Amino acid sequence: MRRDAGIDTVHDLAGHKVALAPWETEIFAYLQREQVPVDRLQLVQHDYSVDTLVQGRVDALAGYETDETYYLQQSGAQYRQFTPRSSGVDFYGDTLFTTRAMVTRHPEWAQAFRAASLRGWEYALAHQEEIAALIHAKYAPDLPVEKLRFEAERMMPLDSARIS
Repeated sequence: MRRDAGIDTVHDLAGHKVALAPWETEIFAYLQREQVPVDRLQLVQHDYSVDTLVQGRVDALAGYETDETYYLQQSGAQYRQFTPRSSGVDFYGDTLFTTRAMVTRHPEWAQAFRAASLRGWEYALAHQEEIAALIHAKYAPDLPVEKLRFEAERMMPLDSARIS
């Protein structure tokens, strides 16, 4: 949220313009856990740009720690963040999905896939510079390497040790 919006706690969002997409289930769960009635927010169509916040068209917006904070820092804007994790809400930890049928028929595949995914995550965190360069060169040449480094740095607190 904008630092000058008068929003000091998540409860202060009431009455403010908030850019929030209808499928932001983690944010809605956070608001519910904090007993912030959604109908008291002035919901605004989320355009997935921090410009709406920086230019004052909204007072707050939903965003990812690894993405929007980079662009906010680049803009020089003064902002404040609240995180659903502060209330014990964390939908977007590393989650892998499969079907019951797949696990029943091929449990070794599910175990191998999970193990390989964890090894890949650990490798990426241990070799951030290499992975940032790879992603930039092969998959996202439009993203600056500095942005990819920032993402990696912000992911460190979310590392695989939290995965059970």
